[in-house]
Amino acid sequence: SVQAVANAFLAELVCVHPPSIITMLRSGCLPLVLKSMDFHDKNVQVCTSAISVFRAMSYDFSNHWICNNINATTSIIESMKINQTSKEVLKEGCLFLQNIICNHEISSDTIDLIISNGTLPIIVGAMSSQAHTDLVNCASGLLGNLAIDDDIREEIGRNSSSIAIMLEILMTNLDEDLSKSALIALKRISTDNEENVTKIVEQDGVDVVSGFLKGKSVDKDLLATGFGLLSDLTKNKSHKNSDLLGFVISEMRNNAHLPQLQAAACSVIRNLSVNDDIEQAKVASALVVAAMNCHEKDNRVQVETCQALLNLYTQFPSIVQPLVQQELLLPDSQSPKRKRRKVEKTTADEQGADGTAARLLEKNALGVKTIPEIKHVLRPLKKALKNDAVGDQMRLIIVTALRNLDNYKLQNTACEHLRCLVTSIKTCSTLVKLGGLKMIHISVNQHPRKTAFVAEAMNLLIDLISANPSVSTTIVQEGLLDLVIESMYSNAHNLRVQQASLGIFRALSYDFAKHSDIQNVKGVEGVVESMKRNPKKFDIMKDACLILQNFLSNEERRQETVDLVTSLNVIPVIIDGMYSNKDMGFLVAACGLVANLAMDEDAKIVISDYLLSMKTFLAVLECTNIDADVAISTLTVLRLLLTANQENKRKIAEGSGIQTVTDFLRAPQEVIVAESGLELLAEMVDNNADNSEQLKVCGGIQFVTSLMKGKPRSPALQALGCRILCSFAKSANPSFGVSTHPIQVEESEEALKLVLSMMKSHMYNNSVQLEGSLALVHLCSVFPTLTKSLDSSILCQSVYRIGLFSH
Repeated sequence: SVQAVANAFLAELVCVHPPSIITMLRSGCLPLVLKSMDFHDKNVQVCTSAISVFRAMSYDFSNHWICNNINATTSIIESMKINQTSKEVLKEGCLFLQNIICNHEISSDTIDLIISNGTLPIIVGAMSSQAHTDLVNCASGLLGNLAIDDDIREEIGRNSSSIAIMLEILMTNLDEDLSKSALIALKRISTDNEENVTKIVEQDGVDVVSGFLKGKSVDKDLLATGFGLLSDLTKNKSHKNSDLLGFVISEMRNNAHLPQLQAAACSVIRNLSVNDDIEQAKVASALVVAAMNCHEKDNRVQVETCQALLNLYTQFPSIVQPLVQQELLLPDSQSPKRKRRKVEKTTADEQGADGTAARLLEKNALGVKTIPEIKHVLRPLKKALKNDAVGDQMRLIIVTALRNLDNYKLQNTACEHLRCLVTSIKTCSTLVKLGGLKMIHISVNQHPRKTAFVAEAMNLLIDLISANPSVSTTIVQEGLLDLVIESMYSNAHNLRVQQASLGIFRALSYDFAKHSDIQNVKGVEGVVESMKRNPKKFDIMKDACLILQNFLSNEERRQETVDLVTSLNVIPVIIDGMYSNKDMGFLVAACGLVANLAMDEDAKIVISDYLLSMKTFLAVLECTNIDADVAISTLTVLRLLLTANQENKRKIAEGSGIQTVTDFLRAPQEVIVAESGLELLAEMVDNNADNSEQLKVCGGIQFVTSLMKGKPRSPALQALGCRILCSFAKSANPSFGVSTHPIQVEESEEALKLVLSMMKSHMYNNSVQLEGSLALVHLCSVFPTLTKSLDSSILCQSVYRIGLFSH
């Protein structure tokens, strides 16, 4: 009794003051608790109070490592085995194990212990003691948590009494929490385990579960779980119960606003045989279609409603009707337009080179910018460097250059020689220590318009950054970025100077931490102005596009960069360049930039409003030997422009865009390129009957199915193909008028068989299951005879998976 009282005191102390656990550990109390349980292994009071100490600790996951280190879990499992008839010991043990199992970092080890020590029969036995509701509730909760593990599910199924006990709880027990635990446990042991499903069905599980759900008022989450269990139990489609279907219909009607329950109810309907009651089938079909339309954004609802309809259509082809979309096709005039965000535009004077030069002069006058004095740079260079021939050579070059400052040709030669010497981190550091950056600053400031020399000086800076990236920090501190931007404006049309200056900004822009330094000298504005002044010099355009791409990749700078690019009106310049030049290096950079810009709604409006945009992007796709990155970026831009925009869809369609994309996809393409192209076509025909007609002219179902067959291992491509097939079927709906190129039943049947095959191959891909189910149900709604070709063995396995299980 002393041991029991001491353990109970420690348990109370843990509950009242959790930090005391550390003191207990340091003082050796916790191992003593385990020893008391081992020495008095058959004393119920001692064992119960000892386990209660660790149970109190287990509510905090950070204490679990302590339990593991002293093997507390093993000792508690052993105590449960010794005291199988003690309700108190089993209850405390079950609560402790539940908390441990909830910790995913150690749950697998705990489950292995439970299996290897033969604890499962003890837990199942505890559930049979229905006179002790608390114990049964704890044991059921533990069993439900354990059933997440595949091995445990098999162990539970092998235990002869486990399923019978849980079904008995549903039949006889009035405690809501206990019934909920039993129902969840049954759901979990039946998930993806055919043997357990068979055993539950053989023990009249369908009737027991449905009777439980119908016999009392349960919360909606529990009802959805129950429907999920019934769906698992009726997968073999052998169950015929009109009462069950009537109950499911009633719950769907009463809870139309709950997507989880609608999906779960449809998962039952998809497996039921309707007993030749066509009227009941019509009612169920109407409710399923209503759920499909009401919850069109819920993917699980869409999959389950499609599967339920296919089951009903298979049994009663006469009830098949064309499915009417909730959202009708928008005429072009009704395409929603969004106003651009207001951006403060820069004035013409601020955009010009003269305005920038004036601002720079003003900065100099205020003393913001300082130029190093020659005497301060030369003073440390009087003495020759010992044991460093390269460093001493650098010293002499710098001294000569500074003493002949008026001779710009000599400055140019000095930079050329220094570039040859800068080959390593060490030589870079030496040049910086000797004042090489100060020499560049003084010399360029002395000869700002000597283009050959300025370009050479800028190239020297690029070489320094390439050889030793850490030099970039010193370049910023020395104020050389001001010098770079001045050189760009002073030599606005010189290719060498612009390219070298942009090269510096490009090298720095790969480091997001340097973006603020670049913007402190208005670097982005300088880059944009360089593009506008040199629209035909594609080496300049390419570097500028890459710099802007790097800025757009920085989330902190993205919106600011988008606003600058749109307000400075450079997007037309980029698109004109893409149209007039097909150099792949430039196109890779330009297409990547435009694709990044098109993700912003305001930039998207600017791009789509420019007359040459669509024509340019389609022309890029017509290039021979097009680079994969260019193709993906171009297709992405087009897709972003037309998403939810009927006007842009019309522009692309009128520019023979559908024909261009289909011709492009007919040539051998990488999988990722084919996926991008098919995604664009899927957006084009989505909710647009006219575009569906055009795609039918360009190959229609045969074109789509050939792409799907050509790349069967790509789930994304299969899902997109199914999406287009679904659009074809929707466009055949009589409410959208008479099709000039109607789809034929033979090609539809071939497509249906292909969709079934792909759903089987990609059973665990949600996108394929969703789009495949939608395609099947819409094809069958157009041609009811296709229901004969449906393969129930594939359909019954189609599941939209959420997390670990779908309840």
